[in-house]
Amino acid sequence: MADTTLRPFAPFRDFVNSINVATHDGARAMAASKVANADNFEAMRQHIAGLYEGVEVTHSFADANGQVFDCVPIEHQPALRRAGLRAAPVPPIVPGNPSGNLVADHEPHVDAQINPKTKDVFGNTTSCPPGTIPMRRITLEELSRFESLDHFFRKSPLGRGRHPRLSAPQTGALAHKYAHAYQVVPNLGGHNFLNVWQPSVVGPDQVFSLAQHWYAGGSGSNLQTVEVGWQVYPQKYGTSQPVLFIYWTADDYTSTGCYNLDCHAFVQTNPSWTIGGALSPVS
Repeated sequence: MADTTLRPFAPFRDFVNSINVATHDGARAMAASKVANADNFEAMRQHIAGLYEGVEVTHSFADANGQVFDCVPIEHQPALRRAGLRAAPVPPIVPGNPSGNLVADHEPHVDAQINPKTKDVFGNTTSCPPGTIPMRRITLEELSRFESLDHFFRKSPLGRGRHPRLSAPQTGALAHKYAHAYQVVPNLGGHNFLNVWQPSVVGPDQVFSLAQHWYAGGSGSNLQTVEVGWQVYPQKYGTSQPVLFIYWTADDYTSTGCYNLDCHAFVQTNPSWTIGGALSPVS
């Protein structure tokens, strides 16, 4: 059910202008602000400004949790703009499957996450025009819930959040608790089906709960991973709903990595899914 108490969101151009004039004092006034100091705040402000520099948006909408999605031209995504590309790279051909379809015809159908026939609580159509994708709006309110930009980029602000097979067992109240299975095979990706749950994540000793597919290659400081699934992470998303997420690192979670489209990394081409957007119904 939509939350009818949501505040109207700012038009995209007004949002960008507000980033350009934002101050550390303003961030400190936010109830959940944890930003450490003025220098950390300025790094956050510059990062957001860089994500949207030169981007043109003609349509935006909100989901039921108040998260805003701007319809960004595919070529204006942060990763493509940084690389100087005007179009998304063509996905690799899967050997033995030239269509590139990884899902067999007999497997369950999954409805798209957003529907062009529906509208948000503000009357905006919850879909994007052709040639654009829904990019979750990254705000200073969200970043200010972290001490620094580095903490915002980490998989968890408490540490690396490394793959269970690559970590020593943890103990104590802040231990990373998990169940997992794995397979060691050559691959170019994959697909899976996950039940979507809404576990409770509360208190200072809990950060997030998730279910995901985890692709890892390399080892040591050259470890690269790509992760995808659902996640309940209130500190980041400002909601207790499960959301679709992706995460990556190229150096064992040391200095690279981020969620979703939060930095210059992933390229999205499918306009029917909101990465970082709420999933429903839940199991």
